[in-house]
Amino acid sequence: FEMGGHVRNLDLPYKDKMHYAGMNWMKVQVRYGEESMWLVSVAHAAGFKIQVSALGSASMVAEAGFEGKFSSWVAKFATAGADAIEVWNEPNISYWKGTPEEYNKLYDFAVEGVRRALPNARVGGPETAGGPGGRPGMVNLQGNVDQATGGEPQTLGDKIEVVVVDPDGREVIGHAK
Repeated sequence: FEMGGHVRNLDLPYKDKMHYAGMNWMKVQVRYGEESMWLVSVAHAAGFKIQVSALGSASMVAEAGFEGKFSSWVAKFATAGADAIEVWNEPNISYWKGTPEEYNKLYDFAVEGVRRALPNARVGGPETAGGPGGRPGMVNLQGNVDQATGGEPQTLGDKIEVVVVDPDGREVIGHAK
């Protein structure tokens, strides 16, 4: 089990406290189109593994072929050496306007792009928000896990290797395996 924190200040003023607390991961959120691959070297230089939380605008979902564009973009983070890539952030709230099936399709495209760039890169998602405004049925984590681990794969049937939890002050996990 490893842990880390979401970092917003890239000067990393709390890196010593994070290391003292046993954190060896940092998560950064990056929006589609940002060429922020340099974040990988910042994290590694500070002694952290990095999880890039890749997301786009909610309107992207309606664009024809956006899955391929998104896949190519996240593959650049794998090429730069990101330790993990999260496919979209909190798709159960306003960051995502598509359906669960569209999310699964995007996930499969993203995994394929990342695997082409770096076959052993970790890929995960979706992180879901537990706070007000969440659409609980929008993204079914169990459905994503079943799809990703071979229950009923839609395309690649790849496995989710990173699970991120945003409890928003609520207990969201009763037990973990």
